[in-house]
Amino acid sequence: MPNNDERQKNHRVDIIWPIGVDTDQGTIEGETRNISSAYLCIYCEEPLQLNKIYRFAVYPHNRVEMGVMGKVVWSESYDLNDKPVRVCMGIKIVEISDKDRTFLYYLTKTS
Repeated sequence: MPNNDERQKNHRVDIIWPIGVDTDQGTIEGETRNISSAYLCIYCEEPLQLNKIYRFAVYPHNRVEMGVMGKVVWSESYDLNDKPVRVCMGIKIVEISDKDRTFLYYLTKTS
């Protein structure tokens, strides 16, 4: 999990956007919960392997899909009121287009 210094350097915004994650078993669907120009916090029903890099398709509202390569840096499971387990994961962005990183940067600066 990123330490507090790292989190403070990267402004975050709470936002829910659909995502798809390419895995060896196919695509897993989920959603973002917060985002910065360097990290994604995502929820999905299946855990991803720690320290592994995945391709994420992020679907911002009113904008084209963003392709992001990200490394799973932490993971926590939640069982809410006997509902299916949801997995929250921290993803460090390791590859993103300059255009998409700029979009995320300005999104987090203006929110």
